[in-house]
Amino acid sequence: MDNFLPKTFDLDVGNSYCSDYQRGKNKTLPHWHSGAEIIFVLEGKVDVMFNDSWHTLEKSSMIFIPPKQLHCCNCKDEATEKIVLGFKENCLGAGIGLSLSSDVLLFCVLHNLEKTSLPTLIKEFDKHSRNYSIYAEDLMARAILLQIYSFLVKHWTNQGIDLNLSYKSKAISIVFNYIEAHYMDDLSPYEVAKQFHISYSGLAKAIQKYKHTTFIKYVNQIRIENAKKLLAITDKSVTEIGIECGFSVTSYFIKTFYGLTGMTPKSYRSLIKKQAN
Repeated sequence: MDNFLPKTFDLDVGNSYCSDYQRGKNKTLPHWHSGAEIIFVLEGKVDVMFNDSWHTLEKSSMIFIPPKQLHCCNCKDEATEKIVLGFKENCLGAGIGLSLSSDVLLFCVLHNLEKTSLPTLIKEFDKHSRNYSIYAEDLMARAILLQIYSFLVKHWTNQGIDLNLSYKSKAISIVFNYIEAHYMDDLSPYEVAKQFHISYSGLAKAIQKYKHTTFIKYVNQIRIENAKKLLAITDKSVTEIGIECGFSVTSYFIKTFYGLTGMTPKSYRSLIKKQAN
């Protein structure tokens, strides 16, 4: 079983986007990408596990999978046709980011798109992205991709999500990136604030404004999301995963995991592996 997107898509080499037309039965193991992924169904049905739930996509439906989100896919019908595309933040243009609020995860599946511009845009992107080495084709692919992403941004805005708050401040985005890269360390809000020459209260207010939570809860959310990935793709013990994700006490890891997911790490692992088979 292979991941839909090529491995080079997750490396800092070559093109920062890709697309692939696929037909027939196929299945992927739980995985994630450093960039975003879109699965658009042309014919048939596709089952996608995303945000800890299974979603069925039918003709003219799609799912947007943000970067680093655990997912897998199952196509059981030989007649199924779909276009799978991936793209990184750097091909959208300056000031346009993929660091979206968690609220977006509830509105990543879109149905009944046949009367919208999206099917045509995705097909056109698939055509032009295959010739990314040709400058004119590369420009066209990027322009179409920006239209696709604009469609999604408008969709999320219509759902009441305030995307204007997402990383509006370049300075605070650097702080968030640091926290997300060092979640496994013993992070102190006071030390993080000091390191970036901001006040503790300023850091707390920024996390509340942009992440709608507290520093500790924000760090734990990141830790649990990464723990879920390790539970899904490795055979490491719960204790090992807890330590690797920044929890020095296994009981606290299990308690935090249960508080955020409603199940224990072992139950989550069993559920994901059962669904993926």
